[in-house]
Amino acid sequence: MLKDGVTIKPEIKAIIDSFASYTELSPSGKGVRIFCYGYFPLKELVHQGSFEIYQCDKLLTVTGNHLINTPLTVEPAQDAINALREKYFKPAENVDTGSLPVTPVEFTDEELLYQLNNYKLTPQFRKLFSEGAGEGDDYSVLEKNLCKLVCFFTQKFEQIDRIYRMSALSRDKWDQRRGNSTYGKNTILFVLRTRKAVYNTESSTVTNDDLNDFNVNMYPFVVKNGTEKGIYKEVILKGTDESILVQVASTPCVIVAIGENIDNGEILYKLKIKDIRGNNKYVWKSTGDLLKRSEVLKLQDEGLHFKESKANDLIDYFDRFITTYSGKLKTDFAASVGG
Repeated sequence: MLKDGVTIKPEIKAIIDSFASYTELSPSGKGVRIFCYGYFPLKELVHQGSFEIYQCDKLLTVTGNHLINTPLTVEPAQDAINALREKYFKPAENVDTGSLPVTPVEFTDEELLYQLNNYKLTPQFRKLFSEGAGEGDDYSVLEKNLCKLVCFFTQKFEQIDRIYRMSALSRDKWDQRRGNSTYGKNTILFVLRTRKAVYNTESSTVTNDDLNDFNVNMYPFVVKNGTEKGIYKEVILKGTDESILVQVASTPCVIVAIGENIDNGEILYKLKIKDIRGNNKYVWKSTGDLLKRSEVLKLQDEGLHFKESKANDLIDYFDRFITTYSGKLKTDFAASVGG
């Protein structure tokens, strides 16, 4: 029986018995720690589910709260270590990251922080990122939890590392050596190898009805067709978590279809533009037409009303639109105008 009436599960009791070495209750009273002699490869994972196993470079509090019916001495337990790791731990190199989910879009650090501060995970992230650890908190657990939240939106090692270093949890231990690695690197690699779900743009799907009504919300861009018309970009105010919508174009424009030029096989996108008088106009444009400043400026002649200084924002808008929704657009036919 552990603290507060918590009992030891039979499978955990079997593990304790197999080690046959000094065992005590953890500081919380809800877990156990076994001390023994043995080893495993330094590069192997040390976290797996509710299990942690260390052989060096780990500081912890020894409670002295001995678990009855276990030895009072620290004993060799190599066979038990091997059996535990074989059952509950995968060798690091055997974790197939290629089969794990990947976020289908890329975020800048600024965009990533916006997502983390404006998603269903926000309360947990803000507490970890802004407040850090409280008295009695386990830093390693909180750091792992923060990295898990960031990993939900990005699987880029360097980006997760940068976001952690911006947080209130950041500490010198992050860069302490652990064999051929560091504590921080091991934490991020563990999170990356054990991820189960990531952000998916399917949660921001767009329908043909939405496109026909110019109703698109695709961070950081929003297309409006109500009292306020046009394309807007959400911009975070420097030094704050607050944001404002900045108008990119005063007339709305969306991509409503994808097609292939039957003359030369070129991929084309069908744009729907509502001009300043409220008339709908459809034009076909190639990928290059939408991602080159000189070509985007030509859309002014097609009825898209925007300042020349906003051309780069429109390039970002079209790029994000194509990346996010190309697989959901209806297919249409297009052809070159010939003699």
